[in-house]
Amino acid sequence: MNENKTVNKRMRKSEKRLILIVILIAIIVISILLVVKNVVNKQDGEKEEQKPEEKYVEVSDIGERINKSEKMKEAKYIDDLEVTNIEITQKDGISILKATVKNNTGVEKGDYPIILTMLDENGNEICKENGYIGKIAPGETKTLNVSTMSDIANVYNLEITKAQQPNE
Repeated sequence: MNENKTVNKRMRKSEKRLILIVILIAIIVISILLVVKNVVNKQDGEKEEQKPEEKYVEVSDIGERINKSEKMKEAKYIDDLEVTNIEITQKDGISILKATVKNNTGVEKGDYPIILTMLDENGNEICKENGYIGKIAPGETKTLNVSTMSDIANVYNLEITKAQQPNE
């Protein structure tokens, strides 16, 4: 009987050692997996933070990002109104589009909402912004100002169209 108790104690000790070893191995494996996961997530985060090349942006001394696309220097037309001197700047999370709008017709134009569609160099839409062109008398020139929280500083081109009004 005494021998049976000794064998049971030994088995218990060996079982305890085996359980302890299994637990230690599990802890080591879990720790390795967590470290690997954190390294992968950190690398993914670094990749996301990399911004695409900004081919059409110049940064001023005060940190203002200025659009320099040659396509933005071309005149745009909407409802026989000529839109020129298009400037896009971005600073502190706010983009501002400023342009000159001239009425070269013999009648009053304007007084309607517009949609500015920002395009990349392949003609793909980046985003759309809303604006408004007030009344412009024949021969008169006004300034169009549109501000947005969207980052539009690096656009290649834009299209300007009349927005659909509810009664149209």
